[in-house]
Amino acid sequence: EAYNHAYSIPDRAKRSHAIRALRASEDTVLPLYKPTDGSTTLRIFPVDSSLPTLPREIRHVLTQNQADFDLKYAQLATNAYLWQVNEVISFLEHGGNYWEYLREQLGLTRLSGEEWLRAKAALKIATYALCYGGDEATIRHGRYESGSRKGGLDAVMDTCGLRDATSAFLELPLVKAMWNARDQAIEYAINKGSARDAYGHEISVSTPKEAKSALAIVAQSYELKLLYPALQLAMESKDQFSIVLWQHDGFTVNFPR
Repeated sequence: EAYNHAYSIPDRAKRSHAIRALRASEDTVLPLYKPTDGSTTLRIFPVDSSLPTLPREIRHVLTQNQADFDLKYAQLATNAYLWQVNEVISFLEHGGNYWEYLREQLGLTRLSGEEWLRAKAALKIATYALCYGGDEATIRHGRYESGSRKGGLDAVMDTCGLRDATSAFLELPLVKAMWNARDQAIEYAINKGSARDAYGHEISVSTPKEAKSALAIVAQSYELKLLYPALQLAMESKDQFSIVLWQHDGFTVNFPR
């Protein structure tokens, strides 16, 4: 079933990657992780193509007897609290659903099934760019990969009947509040000359590019700090459950039968 999903992926490069990762996972009992060389981020990444690098829908076929846990709206919520974006904090604390907010405000409630999932995936990428310093061009046209732009919001939303989606997205009150707070955080980090992560480490900053990178590292450090108690509990309760996959803002758990 997992291979059927992999072979049905339209994009050739993504299809090839998924098939390679599936084949590699057959020979790997547990995936190995490592930190990024020369990076100050606290995130760890799979050493090779394997189960963690599979697209979510394929990975879920293989882990359907295990349980997934993740931080809800991890990047949005973390940065909203770090930057004190009161509008977003209030929205989330009162149980607001961010994806439904975007769906309603952008007039996408008529979308369903695969069409909405495609639109939601594009909105996730736009939100990550918003949280991690991406400019309007990156959100609108996507990031550069192999000499071309990929993942742009406008192109995906055009297929869903929404024209100039980026302008509409950036004008939404919650998005605009995050954008303004992010710019203030970048300016503050440059003026201070550093940004402090969740563990008290100072990250040197002197340019806008360095500030954006530092703010991303700071958010990721809080991501780890929030999840670390689960790692501690897993180490103390090996006979009750084990964490078998790590996904930055979440993890997969196996419960012995």
